[in-house]
Amino acid sequence: QATELSEDKMQSIERRLSAVLPEGQALYPFQYVGVAFIEMAEGRCLIGDHMGLGKSIQAIAYMALHPEQNPFVIVCPSNVKYNWRNELNKWLPDRLVEIVKTGAQKIEAKSDVIIINYDLMHKQLDTLSSMNPAGLIIDESHYLKNSSAKRTEATLTLATLCSTVLCLSGTAISSRPKEFYNTLNLLKPEQFPSFFSFAQKYCDAWHNGFGWDFSGASNTKELNERTRDFCLRRLKSEVLTDLPPKIEPASTWIQEYNQSTERPLVVFCHHRDVLSGLHQSLTEAGLHCSVISGGVSAEERDRVITAFQAGHVPVLICNTIAAKEGITLTAADTVLFLEREW
Repeated sequence: QATELSEDKMQSIERRLSAVLPEGQALYPFQYVGVAFIEMAEGRCLIGDHMGLGKSIQAIAYMALHPEQNPFVIVCPSNVKYNWRNELNKWLPDRLVEIVKTGAQKIEAKSDVIIINYDLMHKQLDTLSSMNPAGLIIDESHYLKNSSAKRTEATLTLATLCSTVLCLSGTAISSRPKEFYNTLNLLKPEQFPSFFSFAQKYCDAWHNGFGWDFSGASNTKELNERTRDFCLRRLKSEVLTDLPPKIEPASTWIQEYNQSTERPLVVFCHHRDVLSGLHQSLTEAGLHCSVISGGVSAEERDRVITAFQAGHVPVLICNTIAAKEGITLTAADTVLFLEREW
């Protein structure tokens, strides 16, 4: 368990990573703990750290220590594929990274890392399987909670071929234990082989006369004990002493927020250079966003608002003057103010 890591183990992880990461790149102490935890779990575990604590960096660091496991396959939501590529280029510049963009794309056999979104998994399953990947990283693994979905079936099938399976999710269980089963079966199939037996014990299962109801929770303390050796979760409040006094990458925060929820976000800022800089940063990271500013026509403004309300715009960046009245953005339940007018 992470709380029982020895000082020698931690120093060994730091030395090994310093030898393989680019000069100047280093992890925070709690991230070294995460990499050591993955090692102790023999490459099959869930990193469930709170949003913004660098789950992807910990996975990449593990990849840095194990080039013999290439090719790695990273399965993730489509809007973070390019962010993964950017991080890999930053931390592992010598690895050949390929992004899968279509279901018919021919994947290069020489690729070290293959990044693919969930929706393409069932179309590329045969090709990926034929490449004999040793490592599978599943970003936002709570996407697999629906057992009947094609993406779940394909991802679980590929996982059976891989010795390393890392699940990353800040919300591994959003509301009830039954949502956790696919992740547990993925990581430890020998311990959690049957959903029905799992549900009987941990989902407060009962028969309502028409069928079984698995929407409850039971024996949660026991479930926690059974999973603590391969599931790690830290909150920001627990590791704040490891973080610098102040971190302002608003763009990174927005990307993390987008990965953790399907709800859209409204961002307000005042200065033109802040608005344009944020828009450029998010666009380069592969996140679709729209803008309402003084230079946007009434017709374009209406089109943007309609698209946002319909759920087609994950992030809407607004100038506080241009969007201060006559605007309805009720599709969002969260607003981020980067700055205010004086």
